[in-house]
Amino acid sequence: MAKKLYYSIGEVCGMTGLEAHVLRFWEGEFPQLAPRKNARGTRQYREEDIRLIRRIDELVHKEKYTLDGARRRLRAGDKGLDRATLLEELHGLLKLIDDSGRSAVR
Repeated sequence: MAKKLYYSIGEVCGMTGLEAHVLRFWEGEFPQLAPRKNARGTRQYREEDIRLIRRIDELVHKEKYTLDGARRRLRAGDKGLDRATLLEELHGLLKLIDDSGRSAVR
């Protein structure tokens, strides 16, 4: 079977296991993710869009990056964390831990 040039949002959901609302939300969060829209406004995803979606999913759900961290990682060419990014991630995690500890005390 030949590969298609464009895939619908439903097809991409089936391929990735993600919900359509997640894909639409990520469009606003990740400037690199901008599927083409036809005259009716229907999203048309290319293979490169699907690869990017899978990478974002991996960063956010498997590697547990925040959306900001995943965005920075992709912007940096996905080469790995530099010292400043790592420190930002650690500070964010410490804040989450601190905030959750405070809410447990209340």
